[in-house]
Amino acid sequence: MSAFTVSKTHIDVIVAAAVSLGEKKPDELGAMLWNENFLSVSTRYAPRDSMPEYKFEPPPPTIPVPFSKEQEHVEPTAAIVVFKAIRCLEFQSCEHAGWETSTAKQTCESLKCALYPNIASDRVLDESFTPEGWDDAPWAIGN
Repeated sequence: MSAFTVSKTHIDVIVAAAVSLGEKKPDELGAMLWNENFLSVSTRYAPRDSMPEYKFEPPPPTIPVPFSKEQEHVEPTAAIVVFKAIRCLEFQSCEHAGWETSTAKQTCESLKCALYPNIASDRVLDESFTPEGWDDAPWAIGN
């Protein structure tokens, strides 16, 4: 398998969804997720430079974020973008031995479960799930 370091914007998109669901510490969450990704890439290849400091910034308006306090309904396209961004992060972060039991993996799973009903509530969530619109969503954001 290969792995790459996702962009800060990629992490910001995931964290923005978490913030809209009530996350109170976006800087800590983003740093944890990005650190797992850096650790994975360093494990897969060679030790890399240290991870830059993470400070959450809302993603640009061109990237849809699926939740807001004012919305009653979540836009499925936005949910798919974030869902796929999480899948990408998981794929890029699983190269080290601690991934399976990490808080980052648990957080990704929780976020996917929160997004899932807005994408397709009539299917069981599994790794083969690819909803309509999946191919149109980017795998990596900002890379």
